[in-house]
Amino acid sequence: MGKLLQYLSEKYAIENIEEVNRRLLELSSLFEISQTLNRSLNLKHILDNVLLIPMGRMMISRGLILLKEGEHLVIANKKGRLEAVPDRIKCPSQSVEQITEHPELVQLSKTVELPLTLPLQSAQELTGVLMLGQKLNREPFTEEELNFLESLASIAATSIQNARRLHQLETMNIALQEKVKQLATVLAVSQEFLTTLNEEEILRRLVDALKHHLNIQQYAVYEAHGDAFVLRSELSSSATVNTLPAQITQALPTVEFLRPRTEIEERLLQGGFRIAIPLRYQQEIRAYIFIGLPENKSNYQGTDLYFFQTLANQAVIALHNARLFQESLEKERLEREVSLAREIQMNLLPATMPAIPGYQIAGINLPSRTVGGDYYDIIPLENQKLAVAIGDVTGKGVPAAMLMANLQAALHLLIREEIPLPHILEKLNTLFYANTPSDKFVTLFVGILSLPDRAFTYVNAGHNYPILVEADGTIRELVTGGLLVGAFPGATYRSETITLQPRSLLFCYTDGITELTNSLGEEFGEENLYQFVKTHRNEPVTELIARLQEHLLRFSGTDVFDDDVTLLALKVE
Repeated sequence: MGKLLQYLSEKYAIENIEEVNRRLLELSSLFEISQTLNRSLNLKHILDNVLLIPMGRMMISRGLILLKEGEHLVIANKKGRLEAVPDRIKCPSQSVEQITEHPELVQLSKTVELPLTLPLQSAQELTGVLMLGQKLNREPFTEEELNFLESLASIAATSIQNARRLHQLETMNIALQEKVKQLATVLAVSQEFLTTLNEEEILRRLVDALKHHLNIQQYAVYEAHGDAFVLRSELSSSATVNTLPAQITQALPTVEFLRPRTEIEERLLQGGFRIAIPLRYQQEIRAYIFIGLPENKSNYQGTDLYFFQTLANQAVIALHNARLFQESLEKERLEREVSLAREIQMNLLPATMPAIPGYQIAGINLPSRTVGGDYYDIIPLENQKLAVAIGDVTGKGVPAAMLMANLQAALHLLIREEIPLPHILEKLNTLFYANTPSDKFVTLFVGILSLPDRAFTYVNAGHNYPILVEADGTIRELVTGGLLVGAFPGATYRSETITLQPRSLLFCYTDGITELTNSLGEEFGEENLYQFVKTHRNEPVTELIARLQEHLLRFSGTDVFDDDVTLLALKVE
């Protein structure tokens, strides 16, 4: 310092030594201020010092600092009594040189009596402005004081800019840590979802993730049931609403903030919930999860919605997979049941045909895709008699097969009684009408053949007409009988007795043949069936049925029919 004073004394006149000393003290003071400001990168600490240093040194009554944020100047710090100061003023792109003339700043300066405005400039960039009130002694600022304040503003601008950049980095780091935490949560939840195919367990694990990974204490799960969403209390912390109407899907179709737009949303908000998370698959919302704020947050950010949407998507995929798995199990169970029913049904049909001298008998059941209600039977009776039967229960599937089994059991019981054939049909009708739904009934053809004299007594209860093909090719339809079995109460039936001639053929069938369609939608029909049987009437009945089966497969172009195809043939040798 001594050498510097000597140098300055020699360079300048002696009367300027006091000025040099004052300048050195000022530089020393600014240096100390710079060290003070740069010692901390805490923005509030810097702003406090930027205001307090000049206010204390120059006895200034009040001060204000505004910092540039986008197109606004925002109040960052203030000291002294300042009333009615706006939080921000609009300040679009403006040069540093013109900032002090900005109309809104000029107006603010007059309103709150802050006559001195100094730009805070860092690297030719406007950081903000420093506004100071008058000195307590009302004296104007000297040139030296203004130089000092300008230097202070320059030093402060750099410190403020560094502190703000550090704050931005810290904010970005916190946000990055939050994103890493959210990503870890998504990965953890995804892995947990992979270990279960139970829908309730998936919802429970999603709730656990929200509780433990995100520290959310307020949550409620509503699951779709019919036309409403019902609270799952065991998966909820608390709730002010037990049921949500289906219309909630229109107000909250995606993950979003709750707003007091409807009475339901208002009640949810009052219950402490802030976010609605619908679990949507395609166009169907299967559940809602409502959550409150975590303990360490005062609010959610818009970017949080993407995180919750990702969680919801993971849950929806897991729920869909679980549902597909359950559906596959159900399908597998049904297929096993259908297979078992088909096996039982086939066991009810004749395993082998009886060998009867003078007669040929053959029958076949070609199954459809499911269990059906077709039935045919050969029942040996006393006194050298043989009963033949063919029937078709309405509908398909297991119910039709069960009715077919009941029909077989009842017919086997009644046919052995010494009662006329029409009375047997009347008893069957009474039994089925009393014990089956109104839309379930049976078409049935039953005949009893006296083997020695070839007398054949039959009743046709609404079944497709069996045909009797004589040796010369003449075809006769067997139509005598009555109404379908089980369709109407008190139905009566008539029988007819005919004599089967040598080489005559009795051919019975179900509508699975005549209604069989090809790729063009054309039905096989009765005419084709009659012509085929007539053409091949002289062949053994086993060959006739085998040829007809091949013909039907060629006609339909498939080896699986939409309806059961059942055939029964009896030929006199």
